[in-house]
Amino acid sequence: MSTHCLISILEQGHQHRRGFARTLLERYGYRVLTAEDGEQAIRLFGEHQREIGAVLLDIVMPRQNGRQVFDQIRALCPDVKVLFLSGYTADILTVNDIVG
Repeated sequence: MSTHCLISILEQGHQHRRGFARTLLERYGYRVLTAEDGEQAIRLFGEHQREIGAVLLDIVMPRQNGRQVFDQIRALCPDVKVLFLSGYTADILTVNDIVG
């Protein structure tokens, strides 16, 4: 079983959330890779996909949103577990075509 988790969380002005998630996961024995935007998340996943057992994505991120990152990660590894996080309401996410 993999003990790596990729985290890509960045809400402008709230970078501390990524650090908090990293600290929490490391306390439970995960080795954590962090990405500052969607493009970096995809690149890191491609480089470490055999080691990554779970991905934690913010829905709204710079360069590529969580849904776009999810689609590309799933194309590389259909079985990877992905958890989405958001401070936005479902109607905003649906209107902006981020969730289907």
